[in-house]
Amino acid sequence: MLGSLEDAKVLAGGQSLVPLLNFRLARPQHLIDINRISGLDGIHERDGGIAVQALVRQAAVEDSEVVARICPLLRDSVRLVAHRVIRNRGTVCGSIAHADPASELPAVLLALGGNVTAQSSRGRRVIAADQLFRGVFETSLQPDELVVEAWFPASPQPYAIFEESRRHGDFALAGAVRAGDSLALFGVASTPVLADRADPARGLEPSGDLEASPAFRQAEGHEVTTVEGLARDVAPLHPVQQAFHECHGLQCGFCTPGFVMSVVGLLAQHPDPSPQQIEEGISGNLCRCTGYASIRRAVSRAVELTK
Repeated sequence: MLGSLEDAKVLAGGQSLVPLLNFRLARPQHLIDINRISGLDGIHERDGGIAVQALVRQAAVEDSEVVARICPLLRDSVRLVAHRVIRNRGTVCGSIAHADPASELPAVLLALGGNVTAQSSRGRRVIAADQLFRGVFETSLQPDELVVEAWFPASPQPYAIFEESRRHGDFALAGAVRAGDSLALFGVASTPVLADRADPARGLEPSGDLEASPAFRQAEGHEVTTVEGLARDVAPLHPVQQAFHECHGLQCGFCTPGFVMSVVGLLAQHPDPSPQQIEEGISGNLCRCTGYASIRRAVSRAVELTK
């Protein structure tokens, strides 16, 4: 059917495609729903790895005992994909075929040296991960081909995945997958890329978007400080953290790391900020407990503590 219809898109989980349709970023002439095709919803141990078929939901991979035993890196990576309600519908193969450069699963497939099986009326072919991804939302799949299976080799030691995002479940600003001696980066280029572990940023030319600037994604030659690292050399608390503690500038704590880091940056530029500069400095953060008065007092106290 894919070969006989012009400008057709496959619908499985729909968690990537439907938002694009909603925003008119994708307007295919035909949608082909494959959810009623039998025999495409299995997870199998095969050839020393895990084979995941086209209709397997990400939640099923997350809960699979065989995946946890053979390829725990895949299980850990799926848990970073959005939220459980999304994973209940989204498919592993769909995420890979969608080829979002900020997606975790294409990078995992690349780091492990896995492959996908594509099927059309002409037959089947196996495409290695390093031959699959061509650009943003672009793969080497032909218009009439459907990814019917993704194969992930067993997790080597050591393995790990880490990503930076604004909130849990958001798109990754940048991320890395370690699989033995292999290192794959995602969110830093138009496709997931294999990187040199000794110099991961070499040759990278990341693009910018609403989520992050190119400089943030590359970070080469720069120091990145997080809220956990603020008090590393000034125990027990950084002056800004101490000020927030003294002035009750934190309530539920949801927004506190963002406010603290914003104030640290503000005071680095303006050691004695005016009230207007304080307002501007914290304006990019939202406190759902509406504790802005205490936060403003905390900024003023931080100025005193840093003098």
